[in-house]
Formats: sequence, structure tokens, C-alpha cells
Amino acid sequence: MTETLEYKILKYLSENDNGQYVDVSFIENNLKLLKSKLSELVKAKYIKKTATPVIRESYFSSKDPVYKIQIAGRKYLAEIEPKKQNKDQLKYDFSNSTIGQVNQSDFLTVEKTEIKQTIQPAEKEKQQNTIAEKIGKWFWHVAIPLFIGIILLAIQQKWFT
Repeated sequence: MTETLEYKILKYLSENDNGQYVDVSFIENNLKLLKSKLSELVKAKYIKKTATPVIRESYFSSKDPVYKIQIAGRKYLAEIEPKKQNKDQLKYDFSNSTIGQVNQSDFLTVEKTEIKQTIQPAEKEKQQNTIAEKIGKWFWHVAIPLFIGIILLAIQQKWFT
């Protein structure tokens, strides 16, 4: 299946998919066959086609169309692509066995786990925090120096003797 033209087109578009449209005109020398395969893939919605407009002297024309692979094209490519099997990879069918069954004994219980979650403070709490910060700053910058000044004034006036 890897020799077919549609496989070559889809494989190339898949390998060069960077979100941009790609030119595929060089994949096959027979342009008639290439265009027919490309139109089949576009009709099947495996690839998307666009033509770049070019402004000539007094008329519009377009360059060769460029293509981009679609999700359906990737799925189809995965279906027709040959599967690679590793020597160490073995296939077993366990659908009728008891391997996947869950043991439902009473002594096998799951302990409840407690999830701790931090909750973002509400807007009112944020306002309260800013008010507390302002009071704290006021206390250290105004109240304490004022209190120390009054004590020093009392000592100087000898109010404690």
C-alpha cells in the first residue's frame, strides 16, 4: 500500500504539516494522474486545497494549488499505513479471560483520602487585608512615635516624680 500515489501524497503532507499549505506537484511526474488523485482526496475531504492569487499586468491568475492535510486525512493515512511490528511485541487477546476483572472482596477497601485545597480570598477579604495593612503602617509610623514623644515629654516635665 505504500507505493500508491494517494499514500505518497498523504504521507508527504503529514510529514510537512506546519499549518501552512504545501506544494505537492513534484511527487509524481504524470501531472494528469497527480491532479486526479489530488481531486479525489479533496472530494473525500482528506486534504484541503487553495490557490495563491497572482496579479499579472491587467488580470488575475493563480499559481499551482497548494494543499494541507485534514484530520480525516490523518485518520485515513493511519488506516492504510503499514503497521510496524517489533520482534518483542506479542499480541494476545484477553477479551474472554478474567485478567481484567476487579477483585471485589470485602477486605480490599480503599481508604478515603483528604484533599486539601487552597481557596482564593474573596474580594471582601482582600479589602480587609488592605485595611489591616494600612492600620499597621499607621501604627508603626504615627502611633508609636507619638507615644514615645509623650513619654519623653513627661520625663522632661518631671511628671513621674
